[in-house]
Amino acid sequence: MKSCHVAIAPCAIATILLGANVAAAEPSTHRADYRVAYIGLSVARATFTTVFDGDRFTVAGEMQSAGVANIVGRTTGSTTVSGVKANDRMQAERYVVAYSSGNDEQRMEVDFDNGSVTSAILTPEKKRTREDWVPVPESDMRAVLDPIAGVMIPEGSDVCDRTLPIFDGETRYDIHLNEAGTQPFQAEGYDGTPFAAEAIVCTARAEPKSGYHARNSSIQYMREMNVEVWFAHNEQAGIYAPVYARVPTKLGPVTITATHFGS
Repeated sequence: MKSCHVAIAPCAIATILLGANVAAAEPSTHRADYRVAYIGLSVARATFTTVFDGDRFTVAGEMQSAGVANIVGRTTGSTTVSGVKANDRMQAERYVVAYSSGNDEQRMEVDFDNGSVTSAILTPEKKRTREDWVPVPESDMRAVLDPIAGVMIPEGSDVCDRTLPIFDGETRYDIHLNEAGTQPFQAEGYDGTPFAAEAIVCTARAEPKSGYHARNSSIQYMREMNVEVWFAHNEQAGIYAPVYARVPTKLGPVTITATHFGS
């Protein structure tokens, strides 16, 4: 096992809950575009493109800061995930995310074998010298999901009322989903017609397991906050994917909304 490290922030919970659409029996491509807003102001845009070939899938995502966030400094990021659709989950085999913000750059690469992490590399590597660091044990690396494809739920299984065991290359945490009703949702489609659905609403609570600083004030705040996530059904794909998330922060809410959704 190569090195595994953790650094988490409240907004990341919303980001990791937003995946992409998926496809049917024949190879096809779907896309979801998202707008990220902080206290109502646009701060980022993201696009996820997913290609399915039978049970195999690949996801490519891009994010960039927008609006008032660019006043502080431009941030860009990209992610790729490949794996297989297996029963009630989207099981990654490889997950890569890279981002840059000003002069700071970071890259995470994770390889999986049947749900178990075989390699996790963080570049540049972070030194953990504080005594309150909670290391990631081998037992936390088994039967885990990545934070992108892992939040797409195959139809025929519970969307909410489940726990997602997430490892993102740094952090190992559980996301506990509980059903909280339904809400109508609309977005632009990619075939020239609007996308409309009755979205399933879940509350989501993050439980850090390992790979964090125990005295970090954000950890306790994360344990206590409740995120709201909406999942919409992609009929062609046979998948429920997130279309909306609202994350409370100490200074105001972060919302992520699908502006385009479909094929």
